[in-house]
Amino acid sequence: MSTTSLRESRSPMVPSRSPFRIRDSQLKKQEPNNDRWSFTMELGNMWNMKPHHDVYLDSAKHQHHAMDTMFSSSHLLTQLLISQAILDSNDFQVLTFDTLDKLKKELSQIQDHLANISKNIQLESRIATISKSLENVNLKNSRNSVIYLQHQRQHNEHKIKYMSNQLETMRKREIDIKKTILQHTAGILNKGIHSLENQTLSQNDRHHHTALNQVINRIDQLYSSKIPSSSLSITTPASSLDTLQKLSLLEQLLLSGQSTEKDLVKANQNKMQLLAIQVQKDRLMSKMIDMELLTTKLLSHVSLFPQRQMAYKMELMQYQSESLELCIWDKRRQRNEEADNLSQALASHAQGGSGHNNVIAIKQRYQKQLEDQAKSYEADISKQQVSLQRTTQMKQHLEATCNDLVSEKSELEKLVQEKSRQIDQQDNEMSRLNHELRNLRHPPAAAATSPTPPRSKADEQFIEQEKKRLKQDFEKRESRWTSHTTLMEDRFDQLLDNFDKLTNSAIEFDSHRMRYDKKIEDLHHSINNLEMELYDEKVKRIGCSEDGSGAAAATTVSLRKEFRLLVADIKKTHQQRMDREADEIRRLQLQLQELQNTNTKSHKYQQSMATQT
Repeated sequence: MSTTSLRESRSPMVPSRSPFRIRDSQLKKQEPNNDRWSFTMELGNMWNMKPHHDVYLDSAKHQHHAMDTMFSSSHLLTQLLISQAILDSNDFQVLTFDTLDKLKKELSQIQDHLANISKNIQLESRIATISKSLENVNLKNSRNSVIYLQHQRQHNEHKIKYMSNQLETMRKREIDIKKTILQHTAGILNKGIHSLENQTLSQNDRHHHTALNQVINRIDQLYSSKIPSSSLSITTPASSLDTLQKLSLLEQLLLSGQSTEKDLVKANQNKMQLLAIQVQKDRLMSKMIDMELLTTKLLSHVSLFPQRQMAYKMELMQYQSESLELCIWDKRRQRNEEADNLSQALASHAQGGSGHNNVIAIKQRYQKQLEDQAKSYEADISKQQVSLQRTTQMKQHLEATCNDLVSEKSELEKLVQEKSRQIDQQDNEMSRLNHELRNLRHPPAAAATSPTPPRSKADEQFIEQEKKRLKQDFEKRESRWTSHTTLMEDRFDQLLDNFDKLTNSAIEFDSHRMRYDKKIEDLHHSINNLEMELYDEKVKRIGCSEDGSGAAAATTVSLRKEFRLLVADIKKTHQQRMDREADEIRRLQLQLQELQNTNTKSHKYQQSMATQT
């Protein structure tokens, strides 16, 4: 009963919407007391007495700052989170020192094993890539080397798979050990917090007892000074009276005393002031509830603002593009009209007389038209620059053309080989014909010494005609061969130029891709920083509602509401992050499947080509 009297005596210092007052009101509703009405009336009379505060003035000064900090929103939120964590950690197991030491040693060993296994996996993956590149290089070599490299690559893949499975199991074990260690630390902290709470409760009990003794001593002093010992009855001595009886006697003394008119007026004024304060308090409470509803509505509207802002930005970009197209169309129309006017003026000047003013006007129009053309050319140049920036999006098309050119190059190489074979045959034929011509022009010595049969004129004419025909045929073939070689050289130069362009464009595309990747990483970092700042601001503003006079006190209802909203927001962001990771894993699986399909297709094609050869 003494503790409840102390709580009621300190009730003006507790905020009206504090969780302690709500708890006390709930306890009053649940456990009514029949003898409490007299005690509350006595305490109200004590409050109207306005006693001297010299007894506990210093303690109130020291506690005022602590009470302000105790009922702030951040302190209440931290107390709520601490209580939730203590309730969650009640069931955690506390380990012994030996088991904890063993777990820490096992955790260090697992971390070392994980580092070694990750290094081995990186090494095996490099070996696999090198063996794959060697297999691609040795496709034209012997079949045994290719089969050996394939077996080696498969062995490396199985080894990498086994090591990755081992790494996954060790990581799971590491997570379990960390979880048990964290549960152990949470249980130890739970026990320490319980011991600290018991110490603080004992200290608070001692402090409340001292304050209650001070109040009882003050009541005894007032009783001894206001009521003389002669007025007491013989059967009720002063030592046998308790505190409540003393308070009732003091109240009767105050009521039985003759009060002046000024005291009555002051009492009425005080009552009116109290009624006005109560009315103002109720009005402010209703206003605070309205402001809370308004803040919830504003928060719901604010959550829709980013989507509307993005829609407005897209609409603004569309309007800007349409306005730019309209400006370009208007400028073209004006330029066409000016060109028509200039042509009409030139026609009229050619038909009519040549006036000086007309010539000046025509020159001015011509200069203006030239300026407009220069501006249009500058606009075209800017458009071309924009189109040059868009060329980065042509990567797939360039890759397709590169593949086509590579296939065309292989076909041209085959054609060149066939043509070179034909040219060799033609060279052999020409060398044979030249040898025959030399034999005909310069016969051997045996033939010269032998008597030549007489030739007729018809035979000589036939020989001369045959020589002329062979010479013409040789010149024609030589001209065709030179034209063909020049054409093939031109095509080869064109292929080299196209290859250089493709390599340069690929290098530029790679540089652009790296720059954009860096920008994307910077944007991701900035987004993460902004999200953390947003969470900090939300945590700072939990339970706070502002009106015209300033920040109102936090309530448990608002704290629970804000806490639920914060938990829902965290769950939503976590779910979005998990969905993004699942999409990324699915995309990587599809890419891996496509790569495997391409590898199998290339392997089947090579096998079919080998069987055909």
